[in-house]
Amino acid sequence: MGCPGATRDKPIYARDANLTAGLIAVTQTAPIGYKSHFANQIVRHEREQNINRILLITRNPAEAISSHLARRFSKMIYASSRSIRIAVERELDIYLSLLYAFRSFPVENRCHTRFENLILPERSLSEANKLLRMACSGCAELSMAEWFKVCMTAKNSQVSLKLHEAKVRNRIVDEVNRQFSTGSVDQYLDSGTWTT
Repeated sequence: MGCPGATRDKPIYARDANLTAGLIAVTQTAPIGYKSHFANQIVRHEREQNINRILLITRNPAEAISSHLARRFSKMIYASSRSIRIAVERELDIYLSLLYAFRSFPVENRCHTRFENLILPERSLSEANKLLRMACSGCAELSMAEWFKVCMTAKNSQVSLKLHEAKVRNRIVDEVNRQFSTGSVDQYLDSGTWTT
């Protein structure tokens, strides 16, 4: 299911590309997963759907945040360094709240993978099947042919950026990297402590 309260966020099976490609056959009415972008959505799923497990897919923070912010800033006549710094700090808070929510679940009820592992040819199928096993016990594993079909419809949000958006994106990436790193994320998820 899509994010709660986000009417434009369709369930994954109902998105146009997935319907056209016929990637997903719905065989039961109960969803195997509920999508969240924010910690309050995770709490809402826990309360309303009695969710007790979490699958977390993290992306390099600079890529995730710049992908989200670049188009918004490109609509401005001028994006000051201060406005970029403030926006990045807000996005980092959102990103961190998801990591904290993940760590609040018991170890046996949480599973993490990195987005980058899902797009690496040599690792992506095993990573996808790891998530599928956690989401749906008893589900059949994806074959290489099925996973290839999924990958062919996946969207890379960075590719479609226009030149002006790409310039703003690079400034955002620099700001995120100044404050945060993938290594910090990995260490926190593994140990519960931050590097300084």
